[in-house]
Amino acid sequence: MSPSNNQTGSFERIEIKGDILTLQNFRAIVEPVSRLLLSGRTHIELDFSEVGQVTGSFAGFLAKTIQKVQTAGGRFFIIGANAEVGALLFATMHTSSAAA
Repeated sequence: MSPSNNQTGSFERIEIKGDILTLQNFRAIVEPVSRLLLSGRTHIELDFSEVGQVTGSFAGFLAKTIQKVQTAGGRFFIIGANAEVGALLFATMHTSSAAA
């Protein structure tokens, strides 16, 4: 699992390659996203085209991160997620926003 960064227009895109199932995988995504937020970049796009699976914990992290980005006036997009990953992310984000 390895992320790569590039800029697409006004968005920073992080391309994720591989599953996000271990703490090491999780940290590999958390670190670049955190760096972007700390540097004031609030328009972020995560590309899940090459991801097969993610954990519920990672989905929870994304829900909280999206809330931070939106609070800062930014936008956060998830693109290329397969049906299984998309369903987990969707369910987790709606559960998190309902609890807030």
